[in-house]
Amino acid sequence: MAFEVGDANWLEGNPDIIELNGKRWLPVEITVPDQGFTRAWRIGTREWRTSGTEATLFPIREAWQFYPPVTVPASGDHHPEMPDRAGILKAMETELRKQ
Repeated sequence: MAFEVGDANWLEGNPDIIELNGKRWLPVEITVPDQGFTRAWRIGTREWRTSGTEATLFPIREAWQFYPPVTVPASGDHHPEMPDRAGILKAMETELRKQ
């Protein structure tokens, strides 16, 4: 999985960012939630680099055509709320200090 980081200046020149089609993406391996964000980012980067020229990114809505989204039965129609930008940046800075 990867998410677009937009104009996050603090990531400028970071070798662990994917630059594709004029956008910058941060790859994350989502199967290691217990290992922390930084580790998941490093694994995602390694997987992207070793995937060779066949690697590509698929927009989530496009992927849903082939792989329907899976929900947690108890969640019903409730979708989780996204944290605010300040909360995301604070969590990211905290995680990056662990390196």
